[in-house]
Amino acid sequence: STALSELEPNTFAALTRLETLIVSLNQIEILKKGTFNGLNNLAYLFLEQNQIREIEANAFENMSQILFLSLYDNLLETWKNTTFFGLTGLKDLNLKNNRIKSLQKSTFLCLVSLKSLYLNDNGIESIEAGTLDGLFSLEILDLSSNSIAKIEPGAFRYLRQLTYLILKKNALESI
Repeated sequence: STALSELEPNTFAALTRLETLIVSLNQIEILKKGTFNGLNNLAYLFLEQNQIREIEANAFENMSQILFLSLYDNLLETWKNTTFFGLTGLKDLNLKNNRIKSLQKSTFLCLVSLKSLYLNDNGIESIEAGTLDGLFSLEILDLSSNSIAKIEPGAFRYLRQLTYLILKKNALESI
């Protein structure tokens, strides 16, 4: 059997009423800008268990209505600061089980509505001050099963709504 390896821009443009899109368990490697054009009612996007290693800048442009995005179990290592641009209404982001070693400052700035962020089972080594800036609504942050040895002072300074912080299975010696 063959698996889907590529999603071209405007692939789903005619599906204007679509609310849930599941494109999991394929071989997709790159999310291109324009792939999700026209999906004005899309609320749930599942891109789990692919081979995604790159997300083009502004790939989620004009997707403010998306509530849930799962990129669980892909090959993501890093992304541009504009990767999540346009996802202002996103509530839940799952980046579990990728290959993320570090998080760039300001990566999540546009995710002002995000309530749950799952970064567990990656290779994250530290959390720097400024990395989580912009996550004013965040309630759940899962950083378990990483290699975090250091959390800089002020790293959680804007997470005033945070109710669950999961740090188990890391290399932390002190906080």
